[in-house]
Amino acid sequence: MSFLTEAPALPARQEAILARLHELPPFSPVLNQLLASLGDESFSYRQLGRLIEQDTVLTGNVLRLVNSAAYARRAEVMAISNAISILGLNKLRNLVLTLSVANMWRRINTPSGWSLERFNAHSLATAILCDGIAQRKEVAFPEGAFLAGLLHDLGKLLIVMASPADHLDIAAYAQQQGCSILEAELYILETDHACLSAEALSRWNLPLALQQAVRDHHTPVAGELSEFVAVANSCAVRLGYGIAEPGEPQDCLPLLDEIGLDGEAVLADFAVDFEAAKALR
Repeated sequence: MSFLTEAPALPARQEAILARLHELPPFSPVLNQLLASLGDESFSYRQLGRLIEQDTVLTGNVLRLVNSAAYARRAEVMAISNAISILGLNKLRNLVLTLSVANMWRRINTPSGWSLERFNAHSLATAILCDGIAQRKEVAFPEGAFLAGLLHDLGKLLIVMASPADHLDIAAYAQQQGCSILEAELYILETDHACLSAEALSRWNLPLALQQAVRDHHTPVAGELSEFVAVANSCAVRLGYGIAEPGEPQDCLPLLDEIGLDGEAVLADFAVDFEAAKALR
């Protein structure tokens, strides 16, 4: 099964970029089923356990995670059913999404000068922070928060895959004009990475709420998932997990305080989950 579908034609430049979706490895059966389960309230612990156990590598990674120092278990956990009861359905599903998507990225070629490692770290940090925000604030489709964060910059990866020269031109134009990367993308490509990300999710038949959150994460709507992605994205960059070479870490507590959250609690949970998941990638 593939989530990739035909879509109405876009301008040639944009179609050329989105055509690179076909070069990504196909979704694994586990990833296909997980994506189909988003928003399905009947999806159970038992179903997730059976899904994980179909993949021996995935099973090993889940057990490594739950037994890692990050979660400080006193006794070794040997069964997936126990792992799920300890970490919970949401966290385990997010872990499997992370591992499945990271495995796709690992099998593609990117040009020199582009750090897939930083891209992965930024995507993961944004996903965990976005999910942490969604757990603390009401929002439509909270179960999609992690995936929205994980895939919000997919368009940047597609641009690099399609045309490394355009990627360099975008960076040079932004520096010369003193404008944002988004503005430079619009000038060079007549579109931007957020729109490309959303279009990719559309072609994968992912929920409309995810598409909108990704498309609007640079022009977010207060109280909607796009705002959570925007805040998580900015926090990830301030913490030193940006796609570009990191500068000095900055305080991101004001960003979390501004939307009415206990920023210290969000960051404490993030630190545990990020370090645990990063060690498995």
